[in-house]
Amino acid sequence: MDGLSIVTACFAFIEIADKTFTVISDFVRDCKDARNDLAALNQELLSLKRTLNLLKDLVTDGNESDLTNNTKRDIRDIIQNSLGIASTLENELRGQQGRLLAVHWATRGKRKVATYQVILETNRRALSLAVETITLATAKNIKQDTTEILDDTAHIRGGITNIISRIQTLEAIVTSQETGDPHTFMLTRYLNDLSSVAGSVCDPLSRPTSPTPSEKSERSNDSSASAVSHNTDVEESSQPGSTPSGLPTDKDVPLVSESEASGETSTYLANDPIVLPDSFPASVTEACSLENYAFQLRQSRFLSKHLQIEQETYPTGLSSDGSKLVWLQPGKKHDVIYDTESKRMSNVISMGTVDRFRQSIHKTEMRVLNTDASLILFKTSKSCWKVYDRVTGKTIKQDFFNSLATWTQQIVPLSKDCGLLLLGHYRKGYTLNRIRRSSQGEKGLAWNYKVLPSSGDSILHHVTLSADSQNVTGLSGDARQLVAWTWDIPSEWFADEHIVVFPYIGSPVTVDLHQEDLKNHERTLGLTSTRGTVIIIKGGVGTRTSYHAGFRNTDLSATTFNIDSGAEISSHYFSVSRIHGDDNKDSFFKDARISADGKLLRTRIARTPGIGKRSTSEFKRQAWIGVETVILRVEGLEVVHRFKEVWNANFTEPVTLSIFAPKFDVLARLAWKIRGEDKKQRVWLEVYDLKETLEKDEAASKIESVA
Repeated sequence: MDGLSIVTACFAFIEIADKTFTVISDFVRDCKDARNDLAALNQELLSLKRTLNLLKDLVTDGNESDLTNNTKRDIRDIIQNSLGIASTLENELRGQQGRLLAVHWATRGKRKVATYQVILETNRRALSLAVETITLATAKNIKQDTTEILDDTAHIRGGITNIISRIQTLEAIVTSQETGDPHTFMLTRYLNDLSSVAGSVCDPLSRPTSPTPSEKSERSNDSSASAVSHNTDVEESSQPGSTPSGLPTDKDVPLVSESEASGETSTYLANDPIVLPDSFPASVTEACSLENYAFQLRQSRFLSKHLQIEQETYPTGLSSDGSKLVWLQPGKKHDVIYDTESKRMSNVISMGTVDRFRQSIHKTEMRVLNTDASLILFKTSKSCWKVYDRVTGKTIKQDFFNSLATWTQQIVPLSKDCGLLLLGHYRKGYTLNRIRRSSQGEKGLAWNYKVLPSSGDSILHHVTLSADSQNVTGLSGDARQLVAWTWDIPSEWFADEHIVVFPYIGSPVTVDLHQEDLKNHERTLGLTSTRGTVIIIKGGVGTRTSYHAGFRNTDLSATTFNIDSGAEISSHYFSVSRIHGDDNKDSFFKDARISADGKLLRTRIARTPGIGKRSTSEFKRQAWIGVETVILRVEGLEVVHRFKEVWNANFTEPVTLSIFAPKFDVLARLAWKIRGEDKKQRVWLEVYDLKETLEKDEAASKIESVA
């Protein structure tokens, strides 16, 4: 990929932008109500045009040599996506005229323009980061060629640190978008690659320098903890199968969702969709067995030949009781549920042709609401959600018609009949939803919801619902100055009984969190709330280059704050050295996720070959060894369990799948195994229970029997 295609795309956008400016001006004269909205869009187009002028000049001079071919390709695709939006906007504004112009604008045009503005803003921010990275890389190259001033590069390292921080911020926004959107995936991949390029600009291993004492200390910390950011919402394996088109239509979901625009990172803990390799080894039986000092085997068996693990069909979720596996099916086929106890398969949802088509568009957003997977949440449009009852066959609908788009923030299954749903609304905040089967004698569903007051007044992130604390907690601000927002939720919302009137949810209480030991290069990964406290999980971000697009050098920290005063109570750290000993410099954390009850944290760890082997011709980014999953207790970051993962020959995708229940207390492990009877490969399933949970259940049953 050369720079010519980027320059060509820049010229094409600049040309269409100039035409769009004229069309916008003409439209505003005819429709005064559109003035403010189109003025904001006009400014966004102008800013993007300026950015592309700078990018065009840099590429024309050949300064993009530090970028990888993949990054150049993604830059071109982002520009072409912006070009498509500008062209669509121009055509739509030209097509609106006549006496009903104001009505058309109020009912349709205003909403579309808001969507286009968000997409263009995200694209502009992504391209601006490329311009700044290229500029500083060019400055570094000049200094490398001038030995007299080789050590005078502190401003470059400072500038790159700022760029990496902004990349991580934008990455958190983008990754909250639904994984099925090709443009979202492309942006995630682009930001990941750009972060590696930016890190290499001031990589302390790339050339000798004379650091200051403070820099030596920081560099030492980075080497021992191997700290770099990692993505918390989209795995590298969630690549969609389709080719990015990037062009919006009337029925499209916004390419940049409301959660992206609000800086939101989803905390719903369903297992992410995963793209699997085309071929598998003959048997991975031994590798997929757990050294179960923390988990106890419940059952194991071969699955039906109709349940396959391929690119478009694989398990996506496990019910809270571990008895139901949700299995994604390709295209418009019905997704199925496999009952691990009865060994039966059934369709997840039975619906009409229209709903089936609409649901297939939002297929990746289907969720289990209750503990036995009999209440299924699915989406039929950007703001319309439905719940299907697999027991009665009834469906209930909730259409948030005032929301430009909505997303699932978190689900807390309460019982077999009830579940809580925290929904995010584009630029409008959050709603708490309770879905429950109706009282005895009725066969319907009841859906109640309330808006969280003031939740749309600020850009909140990591908003979390806690059944233990009976509250909703969110954060505003950056990693260095966090503000906690807390909404106390009346106990009626968590009761598994018929409620006639739900109490009002009061205004939030905000408090500044007093962080005592702030570290550079940290990003917030999530939070959990217990009674009277809030625990913030962060990942340490170092400046060393990442050697794989999906893995980052990280350590983890869990800091507990008093929710009333904001005072820090305790802080715990967990680094790769706790796992791999002397090999910690080459080990990386990946995919930190918090359980639905906020008590457990799981992450993956992998290692690269040693430092000396990286310069050899055989070294490749995919050369990972020792991939394993670690489960930690959130309080104190103590290891609960760790087990090896099995990956394909290139160490790019897992062959053994681990599917967790929402609380991480039940685990389904799936792998290919040759069945002895017919010598054919079938999917082998093992279901495990967390021993700690079994012991608690046994103790509780003894108490009940005594009583």
